[in-house]
Amino acid sequence: MAATTLLSTVLVLLVTGTLCNRDPIMLTVANGLTQTRHTYSSSVAYNGVLLGAMKQLRMEDSSFNFTTRETQDYGPYLVSVNGLAGSDEDHTYWQLLVDCVNGSSTVAQVGVGCYIPKPNEHIILNFTTY
Repeated sequence: MAATTLLSTVLVLLVTGTLCNRDPIMLTVANGLTQTRHTYSSSVAYNGVLLGAMKQLRMEDSSFNFTTRETQDYGPYLVSVNGLAGSDEDHTYWQLLVDCVNGSSTVAQVGVGCYIPKPNEHIILNFTTY
């Protein structure tokens, strides 16, 4: 019975297009050490995670690339963006920021594998030190 209900729900979502909708987002790659920035346009599936939008962008734009490392407790960890990797020795890493309406930005409380962007949201991948 539960399988039939689940299948019916998935079919309704597919027919109505809910699973196919993609919302636009902006993704900025910022190097906080050199003050350089590059902004990309991407899209994310309805209620999809940022990692999916990043994979979509990587397929569409060869100038954007990234690597992740899977961690047992926290899921995907962003290791490098566009060839620049964080380093324990240099105390550098990629910080996930979200632009706020007032022009400030906040640190996301989850990583790229869990963060669900809102439509038209501006996400910043910021290379910085700890």
